[in-house]
Amino acid sequence: MHIFWTTLGVIALGLGILGIPLPLLPTTPFFLLAVFCFSKGSDRFHKWFISTKMYKDYIESYRPNQPLALKKKLEIVLSVTLVLAVSFYFVKEWYLKAMLASIFVGHLIYFFGIIKTKR
Repeated sequence: MHIFWTTLGVIALGLGILGIPLPLLPTTPFFLLAVFCFSKGSDRFHKWFISTKMYKDYIESYRPNQPLALKKKLEIVLSVTLVLAVSFYFVKEWYLKAMLASIFVGHLIYFFGIIKTKR
């Protein structure tokens, strides 16, 4: 089973790395999956990954009930806004545009109304 978890972790890590420059491929969920898989499969990979800059930039700052740096909030909001704006432009149906608009408002409320900002 260790080989299975380690292999799955390496695949998730690879997909997460691809997601850094590709805005439609989510980075954080794949890095979370990689951390989980490495914790089950390989202590060495797990220790290595949690010591990397990728882990610190994408995972470590997302702790429950912890404030998030304003710069990180703006990076997230701007990237999501860009993806939603492109989607909004290409979608023709009104109900899909309404859904995208509600997702946009929801993510603004979440990041600026619920998550505290680190000073």
